[in-house]
Amino acid sequence: MKNSFYKSILIYLALTLILNSCNSPELSNPKTIYGMKLGLDFESQTKIAEKNGICKNDLLDNQICQYKLTETVYARPKLLYSLFNEKKVLSEIKLILNSPFEFLVVKNGFEDGSDAEYPSLRMKEINEIISMFKIKYGNTEVTKTGDFGTCVWTQDDLNIKLEYQPTLYAYGYNIHPQIKDSFREDAYYVQITYCYVDEIEKLLKNEKSHNGEPIGDKI
Repeated sequence: MKNSFYKSILIYLALTLILNSCNSPELSNPKTIYGMKLGLDFESQTKIAEKNGICKNDLLDNQICQYKLTETVYARPKLLYSLFNEKKVLSEIKLILNSPFEFLVVKNGFEDGSDAEYPSLRMKEINEIISMFKIKYGNTEVTKTGDFGTCVWTQDDLNIKLEYQPTLYAYGYNIHPQIKDSFREDAYYVQITYCYVDEIEKLLKNEKSHNGEPIGDKI
């Protein structure tokens, strides 16, 4: 009797484990940029991006991790992770866009010796990027509120969001006094985010340190 009782318990536990594993949600793996896919191992996706040239920098006097998006616009990537089933997975990619030929930089402008620079685009360049994304991801409307704008493309479980706002506002007006005037007109901080749609985002757990990991400040 005891043996049959224990066997029944073991069978019940085994069936419970099987059912739980079948019912546990799974992450989709939408493709983003440079071969990276959301929901896969963070470290492996970082290596794929580096191997595919996401840190390629054609600007001889600038060693920040970035890549050329158009003839005048460069993208600075930041990869973010979340936990799924206690595993560290790629959950979001942010791109900060910059037009290095349009805006002034103060070399060694800060006390730590770093340059005082504020990645920005002209509105003409923003419109070019939006047109480029419409060709790739489909048509969408630009939601505008004053000088602020947002575009969102959704493909299955992937959201691609482009947002812009005046550079002075984005940096809280704390721009180096030597170049502050050059950002008063037609200067916008632009960010593109690749992330999961809200339904999938709820499956992820963020650590307290979830503020992104640049894949390299230096090349």
